[in-house]
Amino acid sequence: MADLRSPPPPPSAASPPRSTTDLFGDPIDAHPLWFRQSSFLHPDFDSEAYIADLRTFVPFETLRSELRSHLSSLKHELVELINRDYANFVNLSTKLVDVDAAVVRMRAPLTEIREKIVEFRAAVEGSLVALQSGLRQRAEAEAAKEVLQLLLDTFHVVSKVEKLIKELPSVAADWSNGDVKTAEKDHLSNGISLQYTENGTNLRETQSMLLERIASEMNRLKFYITHAQNLPFIENMEKRIQNASLLLDASLRHCFVDGLEHRDANVIYNCLRAYAAIDNTSSAEEIFRSTVVARLIQKIIPHNSAGVVGGASQDELDEDYKQIKQYIEKDCKFLLEISSTENSGLHVFSFLANSILKEVLSAIQKGKPGAFSPGRPKEFLKNYRASLDILAHLEGYCPSRSAVAKFRAEAVYIEFMKQWNVGVYFSLRYSNWLSAGLAARKAGNTGSNPVSEWAISAVPDDFVYDLRQLKGITATYRMTNKPLPVRHSPYVSGVLRPLKAFLDGERSATYLTRDMRDELVQGAAVEITGRYHELAADLVSVARKTESSLQRIRQGAQRRAGASLDVSDHNVSDTDKICMQLFLDIQEFGRNLAALGVEAAKIPAYRSLWQCVAPTDRQNTISF
Repeated sequence: MADLRSPPPPPSAASPPRSTTDLFGDPIDAHPLWFRQSSFLHPDFDSEAYIADLRTFVPFETLRSELRSHLSSLKHELVELINRDYANFVNLSTKLVDVDAAVVRMRAPLTEIREKIVEFRAAVEGSLVALQSGLRQRAEAEAAKEVLQLLLDTFHVVSKVEKLIKELPSVAADWSNGDVKTAEKDHLSNGISLQYTENGTNLRETQSMLLERIASEMNRLKFYITHAQNLPFIENMEKRIQNASLLLDASLRHCFVDGLEHRDANVIYNCLRAYAAIDNTSSAEEIFRSTVVARLIQKIIPHNSAGVVGGASQDELDEDYKQIKQYIEKDCKFLLEISSTENSGLHVFSFLANSILKEVLSAIQKGKPGAFSPGRPKEFLKNYRASLDILAHLEGYCPSRSAVAKFRAEAVYIEFMKQWNVGVYFSLRYSNWLSAGLAARKAGNTGSNPVSEWAISAVPDDFVYDLRQLKGITATYRMTNKPLPVRHSPYVSGVLRPLKAFLDGERSATYLTRDMRDELVQGAAVEITGRYHELAADLVSVARKTESSLQRIRQGAQRRAGASLDVSDHNVSDTDKICMQLFLDIQEFGRNLAALGVEAAKIPAYRSLWQCVAPTDRQNTISF
């Protein structure tokens, strides 16, 4: 390497003077712009591609000259680098003595540390395996302990249920004995505890309380069995569990029937809670249907209709439904009130649907199957309306909107509504309408439109069913402290809804001209308003007569008591409340007529209706 080292310049030698070109021109070793030294430093540098790219615009000789010049400069820089660090390069050989031994000495502690780490890792892995095994065994032991505890609890519950069932009376006569002292004496003589009997509580109620407790234990037993299925211990106890369940069902049925017969509210409440606890609500509903409802319904609609006089009247349901309503109010209301008690947990029962409505549907299907036939449209419509009315009556026993929604979602309710083939009825009705219209057209009556006249006359009979709800206004405000009404009744919105639905239908748009449609709407509005006026006027007249009679009775009582007759009652009377409600209703009715393009003020019946119910200061001005 000594031959690469250039001798240093003599100290006395002076540097040659630099030329003007070196001072003001380009450096001597400057490269052209196309020659970039950084290209050689790229990792993916390709010499052949580099030369091929430059040969397109640089002569080969020039390129070779530049490359050689660059190589010469690189060698010169390498020599300068070696000369600068020459002493270090020479001394490097003296410092690298016994390097292998030093490496061995350095590896020895590292090897020792590695061996210790391996040993420690093996020990940790062994401890981890042992710990995992211990945890697994502990988990298995805990699971076995839980299963054992579950089996013990199951055994204790079964024994407890059997013990409690033994405390139930063994003869049916004991259920009807309400004397606590007699029952206590009998039980004490038989060695049976009466720990559940309290002063003033009869034996029937005590047994219902005991059954409720047994039912709660059976519910707990079902929970245990669900979590311990397919175990030999449970399979061996299955027969005992089934026997206990059968005894509970029989005793609970007996107690529930006895409570229904005696109308014992406490007994019925306890029995229903017991049925709810064992999730057997269907049995309670079926017992109530077969023991109470069926007996009442069969008196009204006997299954064997051979003795009924023939004719269309035997399939009418209106009178039957009236009697059914009376029976429900008299014999079923007490149970419905018990099952709808707040915070009792008895909302799971559906006696309205699965007991009452189910028996009504069964009785009609067996005793009056022709009631569902749309072959006689008038009778079918009458029965259909009566059925909707009985459904609305049943919904009146629902304590909340959610209860109404649940009632309508019941399978029996849906099945009952499916019996009424309304589509076939409307097809027959429409066929009758067309037949009547064609017959009238053939008759040659050109003075009027017989089809529209017939349709107008049919409207009150087919579409004004909602007006019957006017009678409910009297029941709402008679002998109550309710304030004056501030909004219209819900039934008003439904009075014109069928007519509007007919006018918006496809058949109306197809077969009715604009003039026929206007004539039909105007005529229907007049007929409906006339019927509305008749019902409202009769309602107001009855209300005023009733109030006058009550006033005379009140004055007579005051006269007999010697009280002053000059004291007047400044409170709003019930008749005023009824008239105000009707006034709000006819205002909404007038707005609905206006939506159909009918001016209510031009209908004489509407003007009479307005003057009948409007306040004194608004008698002469009709405004909505």
